[in-house]
Amino acid sequence: MSMGDPLTKVQHSKNIKHERRQSIIVCIELSSRVYQSSEISPKAQLAEMLEALLELMKQLAMLLPNSEVCCYVYQCRRLNVKDGIYELLPLEMVNVQKIHKISQLLSDIKNKKMFLKDEIPFEEIDGSPLSSVLAKIQHQLQGKTTDEWKFRNKRIILITANDMPAEYFDAELQKKFKNTINALYDDSFSIVTFFIHSQTRPFNDTFYADLLKPLRRPEDLDKNIQYYDGPNTKPIEIKELKGKLLQKKEGNKFHFKCAFIINKQNDFIISLKGFFAITQEKAGERFKYIYQKGAKPQDAFSHRKFYNANDGEAADSRLTKVFDIGGLNIEFTEEQDQKMINSFSEHETFLELIGFRSVDKVNFYYNNISTSSYVIPDDNVYEGSSKTLSHLYASMTKKGKAAIVWGKLTRIAHPQLFLMVAMDRKNTNQGFYLVRLPFIEEIRRFPQTLQKNRSVNIQEYALMKKITGNIIAFFNLKSSYRAAEFPSPVLKSFYTTLSDKLLQKSLSDQWGMGFKLSNDITLGKVQHLRELINKSSQNMEQPILAKYMKYWNTYYNKEGNNSITNRKKLYQIYSGDPQVQKSMRIRATNAKSVFNL
Repeated sequence: MSMGDPLTKVQHSKNIKHERRQSIIVCIELSSRVYQSSEISPKAQLAEMLEALLELMKQLAMLLPNSEVCCYVYQCRRLNVKDGIYELLPLEMVNVQKIHKISQLLSDIKNKKMFLKDEIPFEEIDGSPLSSVLAKIQHQLQGKTTDEWKFRNKRIILITANDMPAEYFDAELQKKFKNTINALYDDSFSIVTFFIHSQTRPFNDTFYADLLKPLRRPEDLDKNIQYYDGPNTKPIEIKELKGKLLQKKEGNKFHFKCAFIINKQNDFIISLKGFFAITQEKAGERFKYIYQKGAKPQDAFSHRKFYNANDGEAADSRLTKVFDIGGLNIEFTEEQDQKMINSFSEHETFLELIGFRSVDKVNFYYNNISTSSYVIPDDNVYEGSSKTLSHLYASMTKKGKAAIVWGKLTRIAHPQLFLMVAMDRKNTNQGFYLVRLPFIEEIRRFPQTLQKNRSVNIQEYALMKKITGNIIAFFNLKSSYRAAEFPSPVLKSFYTTLSDKLLQKSLSDQWGMGFKLSNDITLGKVQHLRELINKSSQNMEQPILAKYMKYWNTYYNKEGNNSITNRKKLYQIYSGDPQVQKSMRIRATNAKSVFNL
């Protein structure tokens, strides 16, 4: 039988359509501790929280501009604030006004034009409990009943440094909180907690861990299902907040969502989500055309029309889709297309398990057919998908097996074969890689060289490899590549330009070297390496490296110009013949190519 109750076909398609839309509601609790600095930063903890919120909105504005962000600050004594709940940002799409408001607030605090305690004061006596904040959120969202809202990714992020809230001392407030939080869970809200602690003031999360557990219905107590035990309540340090908060946004790497048919006869089905294992993030908003009409600019839209190729007569109402095969027009209607799509499976997107193969017998073939996907379970469609896939992962890693699956990842795609490989247990992101298997017609080989290079096996070639190794040893190339150290220069320059424009700053000189180096740090590294190579190749006071470079350039130019190779001569140079060394130094000085990086 299938795992859990799947959504209907209509609901499933809507879930896919609105997958990347999200609403994030940030709740910050004030206390005396948030105005104090941490052990590692002179900034107040509340300022660090607002900086993390600002960075989150910047990322969403670049990648997912249709996201909604809201921020409530409770236990606040600000004027005209009801019940101590200050709505710092309303629940709206990420826009310039929101980013500018937080940016200006942080700028004024940094320049000491205002103080946090005055702008966002703490109510020490008659504050508002967290249950009142959640009740207000629930009340404001009552009007949102559309299908688009129903399938949004909705998150409530709780940030606090107080481990003894008002509910800790009042059983009635605890009951009210439980009812409210359970209603939010039923409305597909997820709760994310960031409990701030330090070495001097540790945070005890025991009470919150019990408070945030959802209530179990009496009718479900006898069912053998896996219950959700509530969010992770492990405390973090304030320095970790920004990085962990950015991880909670929905990324734009979503690739597919489909049913995973493990046993078709017994209707044993779970649900999967697939993400690109490696991708290039792009700006989430494209340009649009506008034209000036009066005082305000108006949006311009394009419209396509079809005309007869012979007489130019409009043919919009008489269009029929046909395939031109062998000079014959074969009509293919939408109904026939849908019938062909549904002939593979009742699911629009699916993967079906065919069997298993030992990992030792799998031949690794490197190709450019498609990128690999990272597969995780999806409990929103079929309950128990996570538990089933975790058991499958444990069995496959224990037995050293890889799964052969068949299916299609998009509605209009043709069925294909895939290999589902369990990741190594040493990897922190335990899961599955989904790699497409090529058909025999798609396999390509490197062409055979017409003439074998005769220099690869001679003494001169082995000598040049040794010289090249000695050159590389002079440069610091031993550190490994870390993706976190190389931000995308395209995204950074894109948002820097928009940020300067919208926040009324002076626009950066996009053609200046300073702007390029600040947005693409690889340019600085390449420039530094080029200068080292040029300096070493021309510096006669560093005989070892300079000698290596001149020999290398001489050989490089000689091979490039198809000159006659004198193997014995180069061997004599390296062995220390002074007369030959002098001659080669003159040639190396006049060499045209010096590592054109």
